[in-house]
Amino acid sequence: MKTDSIAEGGIAARMLQLGFIRYNQSFMLDAAPRQFADKKAKPFRAKPDWYSPALNVFAESKFHTLNAKTSQASADAAMQRQQAYRQGRGEGSNKDLARYDQLNNQWNHSQVKQAIVQQALTPYGQIVFFETPPTLEEMQTYTSKGLFPIALDSMPAYLLNIRLQPTGGATYQANYTDDTGERIVFCLGPYTAADARDTYVCEFIPGKKAQWLQAH
Repeated sequence: MKTDSIAEGGIAARMLQLGFIRYNQSFMLDAAPRQFADKKAKPFRAKPDWYSPALNVFAESKFHTLNAKTSQASADAAMQRQQAYRQGRGEGSNKDLARYDQLNNQWNHSQVKQAIVQQALTPYGQIVFFETPPTLEEMQTYTSKGLFPIALDSMPAYLLNIRLQPTGGATYQANYTDDTGERIVFCLGPYTAADARDTYVCEFIPGKKAQWLQAH
């Protein structure tokens, strides 16, 4: 299976076990590449990494914290500044630093870009997942931008949730514990569990702004 990076190659076998194949074209709509738009109404296309034929679900794999660039223009400007900085330090040919700068500045690695695409397809149609689970702080940031990501290890539970969606019989939850020992729950769909351990809940319902609730 051909992948775009060593990191993606490292999870390819696992993705196959989960029912995903490699996907190498843009999202399509009415037999044409689908157009999305950034915060400045500039159009862009997007290409997922994986596709589940059985569930008709796409997935995007990430291996680094997503950056906070809000538009293609701001991402391009930041990248140009960073490239000039590297050149000035004599680091222009350093591939590792170039990759690091891309992750921190390019639009494809923006949390806002990923949120725009996922909002259009819903979290049930476009999964964004990380090999290393997002931290509590990262989940708070991502959900505030309209993005609901998961960890790769959570994929089986998430896919089960998708299978049960037509019945209305399930929600997906990611549980965290903060520094004070309180349990924070990120819930995709209405929060209905009555777990005495839960303190605060981020209720993430597609099409609506993420809402913070007190569990009890």
